[in-house]
Amino acid sequence: MLRALVEDLRRCGALSLDPAWQSSGPMAREKGQIGRSLARYVRAAAGDTAGEAAKDEWDLIVFGSPGKLTFTGIAQYWLRESVKRWAADELPRHRGQRPHARLRHIIAAVARLSAHLHAARDDHGQRPAELGRADIESFLHYLAYLESAGQLTRDRRVRFCQDAGRVLSRIRALGLTAPGEPAAGLAGSFTLTAGDVPRAAERPEPCRDLPAEIMRALTARLEDLERGSCGTEIRTGIELLMDTGRRPAEIAALAFDCLTRDSDGSPVMIYDNHKNARDGRRLPVSETTATVIIRQQQRVRERFPAASPGALALLPTVIGNPDGARPISTESLIQRHHDWIGRMPPFTLADGREFDKAKVVPYCYRHTYVICTARAV
Repeated sequence: MLRALVEDLRRCGALSLDPAWQSSGPMAREKGQIGRSLARYVRAAAGDTAGEAAKDEWDLIVFGSPGKLTFTGIAQYWLRESVKRWAADELPRHRGQRPHARLRHIIAAVARLSAHLHAARDDHGQRPAELGRADIESFLHYLAYLESAGQLTRDRRVRFCQDAGRVLSRIRALGLTAPGEPAAGLAGSFTLTAGDVPRAAERPEPCRDLPAEIMRALTARLEDLERGSCGTEIRTGIELLMDTGRRPAEIAALAFDCLTRDSDGSPVMIYDNHKNARDGRRLPVSETTATVIIRQQQRVRERFPAASPGALALLPTVIGNPDGARPISTESLIQRHHDWIGRMPPFTLADGREFDKAKVVPYCYRHTYVICTARAV
């Protein structure tokens, strides 16, 4: 396939893998897919972040991250350019497998503010120097109306206020309100403060840790997880969630060589705490947990015998992963857990009452682990 692609490029005299170039002839679709992938790698290697940042849609591979960011939902030129400058400054600060996910939510909050300015003002919010506190109050009243009409949850309203306020504050810190900058003349009153954020709705007391009889019912049906594709990886991931109390993202991203031993021979699992940017954390684990990891390592080595162990993931995905370096996604781990719980018969407590299945989510294992550890101490 690659040879055919090269022949096409040579025949048409192409000077680059420009996205506008289209393959033709037999297997045009397959050759086009390879060409687009190679073009993305070239853009990543070239590292033209300034050129990418000038666009309204970013391919984050240029910034060394997966995914895309889109700014086309922000109608005002000054606000769109300011948010792009903010995103370029913010992107290196985010860690983990999907750094763009959080930025996408924040950009969506600014887009909501942008849409309101476009609808509420005669100038559609295009002149930053004419914006002030009245526009912020109008936006706050609009969000309150959407909540009262059932079109917006309280959590989303709180998040919109927090995220939009964070960006507006950072725009000023980056000097983008100075003369000659995109938001030149933007008044200091055009911002959202902590007092503008509504109080979050009180949450019902959750069932954070799982009763012992529920944990026994779950562990008894772990074999059901091996049905379908990626079964052993999902089963191992959920076993490690139960045994270690780590976050789903931390388990999904475990390296192949995550198991080591202390000086006394006790097993230790090494993981990265992405949330707090603390990599290489060491967690003492039981020999049973160590056996789960060792068995998974053996399966991975059988699947990728030629790969270097240092490049392998402990839980490699089966999709687009020829070298075993790409781990399963956090979303896949959570979804497969949800499907697994849904297939089970009703859960029954020791007193005969039925236990709500909706309460059994991956994060429960973290709280259960903490409770069990505290009791052991």
